Amino acid sequence: MKRTIDIMFSSLGLLLTGLPMLVLAWLIRRESPGPGFFSQIRLGLKGKRFAIYKLRTMFADAEDDSFPRWTVQNYPRCTRLGNVLRRWGLDELPQLWNVLKGDMSIVGPRPERPTFHAIFARHLAGYDSRLAVKGGITGLAQIRGWRGDTSIVERLNCDLEYLKHWSLWSDLLILLKTPVSLLNSTKEHAPGWGIEIPGAAPAVTPETEEVAVHSSALP
Repeated sequence: MKRTIDIMFSSLGLLLTGLPMLVLAWLIRRESPGPGFFSQIRLGLKGKRFAIYKLRTMFADAEDDSFPRWTVQNYPRCTRLGNVLRRWGLDELPQLWNVLKGDMSIVGPRPERPTFHAIFARHLAGYDSRLAVKGGITGLAQIRGWRGDTSIVERLNCDLEYLKHWSLWSDLLILLKTPVSLLNSTKEHAPGWGIEIPGAAPAVTPETEEVAVHSSALP
């Protein structure tokens, strides 16, 4: 039943947002050279890797190939339009295609990059449990304000609560509350990741939804 709902919502969503996404991609390319869309490897159900799709919110050369980096809110390498897209979650719209393909679900824990998942799994008990379900475009953590550069610990707590009490009704409630949550400010930015990770700058928190920008290599 969950898969049926995912297909219905993603199909309808693509019909409604397909043209607006193309317009946004065109505006992105006008503001800064580079593609309007980009893909990035994430971990899905049972750790299966897949390419997640997003609208580009940063300058095309914001990340080099030497190591994964973090993005923080209002980072200078984000374009003006990119900051607006992030604020309203519009950069995630292409993931409706991921849902239709079966890589993701409409509701679930946010899928993480392999490098960062490995780090968090070493330091946070239960982090691997997030791979028991498909990652989602929205989730319990997001509607509670724990999105963007906020505490990984709080996000994990929300994800574990979601897994423990999952039902189709809870998915529907999360979906209905998502637009309202975007109108409200996100939680106060956490001073660090909420966990101590050697080699990481404590004043920076991760933005797991985007290609990352950070000044120091991760362990």
